[in-house]
Amino acid sequence: FDEVTVEFSNAVTVVAESNSPVCAGDDIFLTSSISGATYLWTHPSNGFTSSLQNPVILNSTALSGGAYTVSVTNSPGGCPGTSNSTTVIINTTPITPPISSQNISGNTQDVCIGSQLPYAIEPATPGSEYNWNLSGGGFILFMATSDIININWTTPGTYSLSATETTSAGCSGIPVTLTINVNSVSTASVSISASSNPVCTGTPVTI
Repeated sequence: FDEVTVEFSNAVTVVAESNSPVCAGDDIFLTSSISGATYLWTHPSNGFTSSLQNPVILNSTALSGGAYTVSVTNSPGGCPGTSNSTTVIINTTPITPPISSQNISGNTQDVCIGSQLPYAIEPATPGSEYNWNLSGGGFILFMATSDIININWTTPGTYSLSATETTSAGCSGIPVTLTINVNSVSTASVSISASSNPVCTGTPVTI
């Protein structure tokens, strides 16, 4: 005779997870909790399938959102097949509105040295933060993540002012840029003279 020991365990349930929520354009990481088995990941509407235990979806779009289901078979120990789902939320990447100020033509502005001007994002999105970046010698006043700043222009030259919107969900958009030409203030030379001087009463004079 001989003996064999048989061990029984509870049925194994796979845990499906992801790094959701993500911003549009980010990669999606799907994970399942059982190792050494056979996997089938599916999405009901975008046609995604994968036989990897932990697949990665690159450059996500709005269509990448929704429920992903993993079916696990051939688990170690011969346990019955199991399945589970995880929902992926895709947050929209914002489009930063243009920078507004005075005397802007297209994406270019001309100002005089010594000017202190306000710059704003219009319309600003409630709940979003705006990060500003200035190349050159201008001085940003009241710098923060506000949609409105002031700049004191101290040095002539050409500068680039950019702003990037970050939503309350943590998604950042593409920066908008304004090119600013800071011009020196010229000193006028004025000479005033009369065509005749002195003149008699009633005589026309050109100034």
